Amino acid sequence: MFAKLKRKLRGWVGPPALAAARLRGVEPFRAVLEHERARIDRRGGEFCVIRFRFAGEAQPREHQIQLVNMLHDRLRATDDIGLLEDGLVGALLTDTPLPGAFKVADDVRI
Repeated sequence: MFAKLKRKLRGWVGPPALAAARLRGVEPFRAVLEHERARIDRRGGEFCVIRFRFAGEAQPREHQIQLVNMLHDRLRATDDIGLLEDGLVGALLTDTPLPGAFKVADDVRI
């Protein structure tokens, strides 16, 4: 199964500009997170944020591009991808309970 996922990932490495267009910067992503928190406070429900980190000391750019493209293909239209303040890639999963977030995290583990 891991080999199959690895082969899929090779095909998902897109141009860096495409990955950058799919990834919100720190401030825009923070605004989206604050908006979602306020929405949930008003109407109830839940959301999850997943922080993605690579083993090792740094996140190689090629791996970030793979991750962003994979998340874009995997997440729903209502979800969002952006940079967190610590430089890690984050995924906002709207209307998602914790088991759903674990499922997404497991699906994109590389």
